[in-house]
Amino acid sequence: MSNVFSKWCSLKEKLENRKKLPYFKNREIWWAYPGKNIAYEEDGKGDNFTRPILIFHKFNKNLLLAIPQSKQIKKHPYIWVYDHTDEKRALLILQMRVISSKRLIKKMATLPRDKFDKLVKEMNNSILQLPNAPQNTNPPCQRQGGRSPKAVRV
Repeated sequence: MSNVFSKWCSLKEKLENRKKLPYFKNREIWWAYPGKNIAYEEDGKGDNFTRPILIFHKFNKNLLLAIPQSKQIKKHPYIWVYDHTDEKRALLILQMRVISSKRLIKKMATLPRDKFDKLVKEMNNSILQLPNAPQNTNPPCQRQGGRSPKAVRV
């Protein structure tokens, strides 16, 4: 194993043993530990493998859907560019993933509601509306009568 992966594994072990979880909400931008990844997956930078991320969705106190952020602006259908104070930032939608809240370090800012709503709209128009996707008019998990559907035992 290379020295870089060894260093990341050591840090990851410390993160796993972390007891206190940070309080976080949707739309917040945090420094986080994405870690050392493989191939084209977005890495954290520097000796601690850190990078800013946008909390796109909080599932619970332990898990969140994170979108990595970058200062490098590239034109790509799955990179969303926005103005952050006095400079442009890019959200790498193509790299979003579920992470543990143990990876969060420090809150940096909160994305304004109007920018977040614009991001959600653009994601709906690009990612969630996949070309040639089958149209299911009756999704299996659709709520009926305000109650969750009953589980089927096999």
